[in-house]
Amino acid sequence: MKILVLIDIYSKAPMGGAGTVLLETARALRQAGHEALVLCRRRQDISDYEFIEGIPFWTFSVETEGFRGAWDLMRGYQAATQAVVAGRRWDVILSHHPLPLWAVAQRLPRAIPVVSVFHSPWPEEYRLMHGGKASWAGRAARTWIESEALDRSDRVVTLSHSMRREAEERYPACAGKTAVIPGGVDLDRFSFVADPARERAAWSREIPFPSSTFWVLTVRRHVPRTGVDALIAAVARIAPDVPDLRLVIGGTGPLEGEYRRLAAERGVSDRVAFTGFLPPERLAALYRTADLFVLPSRALEGFGLAILEAMAAGTPVLATPIGGIPEVLGPFNPDLLCAGWDESAIAHALLGWYTRRLEIARMRPGCRRYVEEKFSWDATRKNLERIFEELG
Repeated sequence: MKILVLIDIYSKAPMGGAGTVLLETARALRQAGHEALVLCRRRQDISDYEFIEGIPFWTFSVETEGFRGAWDLMRGYQAATQAVVAGRRWDVILSHHPLPLWAVAQRLPRAIPVVSVFHSPWPEEYRLMHGGKASWAGRAARTWIESEALDRSDRVVTLSHSMRREAEERYPACAGKTAVIPGGVDLDRFSFVADPARERAAWSREIPFPSSTFWVLTVRRHVPRTGVDALIAAVARIAPDVPDLRLVIGGTGPLEGEYRRLAAERGVSDRVAFTGFLPPERLAALYRTADLFVLPSRALEGFGLAILEAMAAGTPVLATPIGGIPEVLGPFNPDLLCAGWDESAIAHALLGWYTRRLEIARMRPGCRRYVEEKFSWDATRKNLERIFEELG
């Protein structure tokens, strides 16, 4: 099949869950013999036509802001769509964001079926990102665009039952056409280790902690909804009782400076290391250094791919009970779910598992087996293929 894949913007820097799902499913589809082309606008680290991990990306750039930028964005999508549609027959469109689908819907033959992946509600993402600066008009526009895009879609896919309920409650257009297809993990990239302390020497420049200490890791985009500030505060709260606990924070984002200041203000800057952005191969290696991974999300966690990545490396995961997280982590061990997403709940759970560190170490082989048995991008691909065939 020839599959046109849409996302609003893509970068080789961390793209979060949606970017990972797009790339991994596109790779799995191409490995199964399908043709897949990604159409999106780009950041500066991608050219106008480039192969990323074997996937062709057709991109365009919009530099202007405001109303003129929105107009240029619309025209950019339409021009790019005309270019990729001309002389080609697409069997299905797989959309990972409502904006490009809405922008190009009128330029696409109605006969081409559309499958939309609903990662999370776009207007709610906007509200959480901008807080008090989020305008009513901005939320209303995003709600309308997302509603129109979902109405144009023949099927709507979510990664969890939690996000399926979110989609159906917000958008009547989703009723009767949603399907849950969980995400996966690259088991070769995120490989297993039994003893994380042996992996730490390679990180001595970026992470100046003794290899004998208890390393807690999180990898998050530094934005409000991901809860990094609550995790830092939780570590500070229990610091007197956990003298050898160290926190490693991977990733970057607009709040990184604020989080560094928070660690200093709470007196734990010597216990917290920030790695900044890491390319995929180094990120996979970082997972292998941790005794425990923490996912402290406070909102809009539609699935939690980082849970699978950490567990593939053998690292047990402690997480907040937000969105799709309980569906992923609960069947393995419900005791690894915090009672809530606030500082107090994370601190209580973290201290409890720190005192059971031998039990955590014994979990490592079971973590790997769990993701091997339950989650793979090949299974995700097969489920998507079934939907494509139904629509064909």
